[in-house]
Amino acid sequence: MYLFFSFASSALLLILSALPNSSGSNPLLYSKRQAEQSCNGYSDLCSRPYNKVSFLTSHNAFAYTTGNNASNQNEPITKQLDRGVRAFMLDLHDPDKITNLRSSNKLDKRQTTFKKIELCHATCLLLDSAPFVTELQNFKKYIDAQPNNVITLFLENYDRFSSAEMYGSFAQAGLADMLFNPITYTLNGVITWPTLQTIINSKKNIIVLSDSITNQVSYPQIMLDRLHVAQTSFSVASGSAFDCNLSQAGLELTAVNHFVYINQGILNSGYRVPSLDASKSVNSIYNINQHVNTCLTKIPPSFPNFFALDFYQYGDGFKAVSSFNNIAFKDTSTSVFSEPKKNSASLLAPLYEYNMLLLYFSAFLLFIK
Repeated sequence: MYLFFSFASSALLLILSALPNSSGSNPLLYSKRQAEQSCNGYSDLCSRPYNKVSFLTSHNAFAYTTGNNASNQNEPITKQLDRGVRAFMLDLHDPDKITNLRSSNKLDKRQTTFKKIELCHATCLLLDSAPFVTELQNFKKYIDAQPNNVITLFLENYDRFSSAEMYGSFAQAGLADMLFNPITYTLNGVITWPTLQTIINSKKNIIVLSDSITNQVSYPQIMLDRLHVAQTSFSVASGSAFDCNLSQAGLELTAVNHFVYINQGILNSGYRVPSLDASKSVNSIYNINQHVNTCLTKIPPSFPNFFALDFYQYGDGFKAVSSFNNIAFKDTSTSVFSEPKKNSASLLAPLYEYNMLLLYFSAFLLFIK
């Protein structure tokens, strides 16, 4: 009887060890997958310097409001993160300024200063998406759950917030310690961009570039974008051809703005607004390659580090960026902001375990009779 009990117990343990756990995966296989390092979803990108990687970029990523003609996207930033977008263009506005006229701010002291900053498109009267700090909290949640990612934020500082005020929002969101610091990689005024793996290992994997800053010394984490990024035109009418005339030459990074506008009257004023129908055509692999080829054939060629789209999920943006990185496209989506689907194996596992225990116990009772 002892031999049978020992054999049955060993067999049962062997069976149970092969079963999926509550997450639907085998623990041994799971630990093996965890050991396979990836950066932004691809192991091939880990060893590449930041300035040698192409990132799908969401233009006006915050501009998602159902039924609003000023929306550039039709999914919130949380969904964009889960789908694999890793660079985001955000417009910073002061909601207390009714007309949102550009202004300067003299607050430059090194302190955690918080001022209400809103994500708006053109004016907060037209589209007011969310407080800046609210979206920053979403970025923190994502990086906490998916630390093997590097995220880039482009800030259009429309109402000229000070560096202290912008930094204050990052601090309030708990992101201050996660901000990339270029000083670490700068010698004689020249930055040597580290690899994605180095950035991830440093746990400072949020890179921030703003079109306006006031204090680079105290807040080096908020970089002046025009010192590092050359950009193609932001203003291309629907039906017009794209070009690769850059804002500046000789910079380490290039942003290719691949989106168009249409003219429309809103609130008794004329605005240039995005078009979903136009984007569906513009975002095709044919139109994307035509645009990027004008950059790659320049002398010197311009690599599309940031490829910015409206309504990014339409067309072939992800596949195109994979081709720019010379890697095979794969689905890198996550479920940080949604309930993961339980597969059939995970649902049946508890029942299967119970039945096996019942079978073993029945056999044991028969044997001892």
